[in-house]
Amino acid sequence: MASPLPDFSIKTVNTNILNLIKNAGTEGVHVDLLVKQLGYNSERDIAPRLRDLRARGQMKECKGRIWKIIDKSIKICTDELPNVALPDSGNFVSFKNTLQEYCQKKGLPVPNYRTKHEVEKKGFVGTVTFGESNIAISKICSDPKDAESRVAFEALQQLGYLKELNYEQSIVLKRKSNENNNAAIAAKQAKIDVKDSSNVPFKSKLNEYAQKHQLTISYNTIAVEGGFLSTVNLGEMKFEGLSACSKRKEAERDVAGVALNGLGILIYSGNDTKKVEEVDAVSQMISEAREEASHPGKYKSMLQELCSKSGKGIPSYETQENKSEKTFQSTVTVEGIGYTGLSATRKKVAEGKAAQEALNLLKPTN
Repeated sequence: MASPLPDFSIKTVNTNILNLIKNAGTEGVHVDLLVKQLGYNSERDIAPRLRDLRARGQMKECKGRIWKIIDKSIKICTDELPNVALPDSGNFVSFKNTLQEYCQKKGLPVPNYRTKHEVEKKGFVGTVTFGESNIAISKICSDPKDAESRVAFEALQQLGYLKELNYEQSIVLKRKSNENNNAAIAAKQAKIDVKDSSNVPFKSKLNEYAQKHQLTISYNTIAVEGGFLSTVNLGEMKFEGLSACSKRKEAERDVAGVALNGLGILIYSGNDTKKVEEVDAVSQMISEAREEASHPGKYKSMLQELCSKSGKGIPSYETQENKSEKTFQSTVTVEGIGYTGLSATRKKVAEGKAAQEALNLLKPTN
């Protein structure tokens, strides 16, 4: 009777590989021994299975072509956890941003994300690598962005953050935090009596702000029925006074208070409250625009030049927009490795920040 043919199905081969490496313990197994014990002819025959298991976060390749199991029961070192933006804080953007903030404060390279399309399960799984840590999730996600967000959340939990929450609860907490921030903004626009702030030097404070951010400032005051009404131009922004004042100086002081309130610097409003558009990130937008104007494409050009000289190929950029936060975050890929920059309010600036991050990690140190 002929012996049955060996089972080389994907599921069986994956299981056999994991069992062989688990039995080897902490020493791991050399790839040549894996080929021999599994009955293959060459490393090329099992390379797809090894890459698949690595992408799932179940195995890792070490020096000397040694493969080892990733022990998910071992927690990441959580000594001296730095303060980072979490869902209950006003400056939280996303779990990916928070994990990147952690890595920067710990002096680690930016996290590297990988997603795998599980065709049979009609979804995606994610893996993130940072420092010596490799974290994976088995939950099937609807799209790659969701998979990356969830694996970043898993990494933060293993680091020691968000211990008492699951992913869904954290999302709800973020929404509540946003609502509280909106309520605080609304409180800033509440009515207070003008006389209570009559001694506040609004014009001086606004002039200091304009000098600090290198903005032009000019007042236009006209005579109207009942006194004077003033407007102030601050850079490209324009603010109007709330009501007519008996003196020209009072009208200019009144509109300076409106401008400060609109910039989120001062709580101020007159009796006839007029809603002024909130400019939350005006300082950041101004500095980014100024940097872009003075050094257009600076870091992207430097990265292009570095890659050209070292034969690394042409960098490719991928930018994601966070519509709720009105920010962009870019990742530049060089030789298959992604480098993610900090979020920015402009797409070009975000790409520049990604290029800057890549330059910091790719440039040889003297």
